[in-house]
Amino acid sequence: MIKLIMVVLNVVGYIKRIIDDDLKRYLKIKGVVLLTGPKWCGKITTAQQQTNSILKLDDIDKNVQYYIWSF
Repeated sequence: MIKLIMVVLNVVGYIKRIIDDDLKRYLKIKGVVLLTGPKWCGKITTAQQQTNSILKLDDIDKNVQYYIWSF
């Protein structure tokens, strides 16, 4: 089922969200933005449209490295 959803998203393309313009503006002002929300609402997909890099805090293998970078 997950493969089917991914295929549909790839065929349709990115669905513009209300927050897109604000996100672009905030990134220009601050350079960093934290997106929060329920599962499957498009946080990562939205972020990927606006950024060159993404820091995923749920990556257990890199958790210590991210913690060190935060100082």
